[in-house]
Amino acid sequence: AEYEPKQRKKPVRRKVQQEEDVEDEEVDSVQQKKRNKDQNKLSAAEKQVSDVLKKLQKRSKEDEATKLALYQESIGKNVDEWDGSTTKTFKREQRPGQVDAVKFLFNPKSFTQTIENIFSYSFLVKKGDAKIGMRSEEEATEEAPAGPWVSGTDNSHGKSNRAKPPKQAIVSLSMRQWRQMVEAYEFEEGDLPHRGNSKYARK
Repeated sequence: AEYEPKQRKKPVRRKVQQEEDVEDEEVDSVQQKKRNKDQNKLSAAEKQVSDVLKKLQKRSKEDEATKLALYQESIGKNVDEWDGSTTKTFKREQRPGQVDAVKFLFNPKSFTQTIENIFSYSFLVKKGDAKIGMRSEEEATEEAPAGPWVSGTDNSHGKSNRAKPPKQAIVSLSMRQWRQMVEAYEFEEGDLPHRGNSKYARK
């Protein structure tokens, strides 16, 4: 009989193991990319909330400074000459630091960004860094007209906040209502800057 050399078995198991290792690496790579993408989204959202807070603090200070200067001029007394009654009257009539909510949160060029602004602001309210309210016709003055307003809190300026726990409410806003509000308030630029192109822009 002729001699037939033994044939070596193919390393099937090792090949299968290598394929499994490659598949595991690919899965890990996909999962890592997804985690990075989620983190980037979170970072972008956190930055938006931070930007809204900074702008709110700036606008509140500007509003308070403007009203303070006008009131001092109207009564002929500097703030260091005021008594308790004058201070209370100033706060009641002028509502210093309360900014028009529509002009602050609404983007007249973009419905989408208006929703994003409101969403970001809701986080500030939840944390106790911001407030939102509605001024009725009975409460309105020439300097503080009726309508929704927003403002910062002592907490947003690094002070202790001993106020009651913040309350939240669910509100709805359709594109039609957004257009009507923008037209009613007659403004072309909001306090929060427009962020480039938007899918749902006002025409």
